Amino acid sequence: MARIPRPRVHAPGNEEFTAASEAVDEWTKPRPKRQRSASANYTEAKMLAAASKLDDVIARQAWDEARPVEFLVLFMRMYLLIYGTPLVASATDRRNATLMIAGCIRNYFGGDKVKFADFMRWTWRREKRTEKWRRENNQPGRVIGIRLQCSSAFVSDWRVDVERGRG
Repeated sequence: MARIPRPRVHAPGNEEFTAASEAVDEWTKPRPKRQRSASANYTEAKMLAAASKLDDVIARQAWDEARPVEFLVLFMRMYLLIYGTPLVASATDRRNATLMIAGCIRNYFGGDKVKFADFMRWTWRREKRTEKWRRENNQPGRVIGIRLQCSSAFVSDWRVDVERGRG
């Protein structure tokens, strides 16, 4: 049976071992964790600034200048307008929703924000008709959340409607 060598102990005169040991200690030392605070990034003040920028984008119809956070503000406004109640979203929810919107624009629209704006317009026009019917007929129904808004199924529905000339 082979013997396991004993670890070398720092001894005076063994500078090579001491330098290597210090290098290993430095390399294995835990690094300070980078704090990412969603609440610091998606405060009410930031959302108000995004709402102001959205108003400017809408007035000029400059959708290519809109950032995902402005599309989130648009989503929240449409939610309030159609359902009559504000969307409940924490700072973390807003951060995640912004990331979903950015991914949707990148993955399904090739980065074309104008097409994404058309898609949102189609979504909420359709939902306005549906919600009106639900209220008139006292029918329950689901609401559009940000996951559904950014889903491939919804994008596919929009593409079919565009192809049929209804989009």
